[in-house]
Amino acid sequence: MSARFSCDDYENSFQSRGRVCVRCVMDESDPHLTFDESGRCSACIHAEARRPAWMVTDAERAPTFDQTVAAIKRENPHRDFDTILGLSGGVDSSWALVRAAEAGLRVMVMHCDTGWDSRESVDNIFTLCRKLKLDLETLVIDWEAMRAAQRAFFLAGVANCDIPQDHAIIASVNIVAARCRVRTFISGGNWASESILPKAWGHDALDIVHLRDIWKRGGQYELISRFPTMGRVKRHFVNPMVRRMHAWRVLDDLRYDPLEARRRLQADYGWTSYGGKHCESVFTRVFQTVYLPIRFGFDKRRPHLASLIMSGLTTREQALQELAKAPMTQENAERDVEYLCSKLGFSAEDWRRIVTSPPMPHSAYRTDQYERMAVGFAKRYITPYIKLRRIT
Repeated sequence: MSARFSCDDYENSFQSRGRVCVRCVMDESDPHLTFDESGRCSACIHAEARRPAWMVTDAERAPTFDQTVAAIKRENPHRDFDTILGLSGGVDSSWALVRAAEAGLRVMVMHCDTGWDSRESVDNIFTLCRKLKLDLETLVIDWEAMRAAQRAFFLAGVANCDIPQDHAIIASVNIVAARCRVRTFISGGNWASESILPKAWGHDALDIVHLRDIWKRGGQYELISRFPTMGRVKRHFVNPMVRRMHAWRVLDDLRYDPLEARRRLQADYGWTSYGGKHCESVFTRVFQTVYLPIRFGFDKRRPHLASLIMSGLTTREQALQELAKAPMTQENAERDVEYLCSKLGFSAEDWRRIVTSPPMPHSAYRTDQYERMAVGFAKRYITPYIKLRRIT
């Protein structure tokens, strides 16, 4: 192992920051966090308020689940597919695929290869598609463009360096869906393991203004022509209103336990575990378990475990035990960093500057000032109409 890419003081990067919530495990590394008189944090209070109403019952799925499946089928009688799903090989998207297929939906499986797939995730993708007898379409992102965008975000010093990868994946799924005239996206997003996600830790991955500004400053901006993008007009007008596309978070309409899903996937489909949440991407693994803790003091396990506590899938004591140790050894962290730097073209000195320079807020760069207005408009006037239309 090359010592020149060492992660100094790695294990101490996971110490709690300030006050810790007495209900979940969120701490003051989230600068927006507030506490009530009993010591409960605003994050878990808001998460509880957003819990799907049907989950407080003993039902195994939402009352509208069967209606939604039937409506999607009625919408696509003469098409080759009912839905499209972006499969990463991770537990959330894998289980969403299994449950959608079990419900009888003809799913078009799409994978976006950003150049960072782990061996386990690739095996999971092909194994699931083969056993479920589903078609798979893989869209490979131009590596030079992806590399230039990711370099620019690291050099910008912002927290969410995963924006280029997330943007490319979402844009790619939309491109394939439009070409195949598929209207419904199956999403692996879910309340059970993602009800707590600090907004201060990141920025909207679909903010095209932000992506372009940071990329321009980081160099090789001409490569954006080879990069899949999705702007405000396509996101809020063309796709939902002209193409009538909409997303269905199927796991929010089902009792979802990620640990039980892992066991079922392994037993029934030969699925292989890849480690922590979202670590099916090698880039995301380094970004979440090395870069964010060392430079910003953000431990992404904390909101994930807090979400599981709110779902009743783990206890606060179990979560604190997991947080007491680093997600990987320093040796493995150094190995992953060396691999990432070799792919992105960073030297040891570049990496040292990246993790020791003062953090930069996303607001230091241009952002789409109209995006929040567009999202608010869509939620108020477009989304309710789409949901009503497809389940009646």
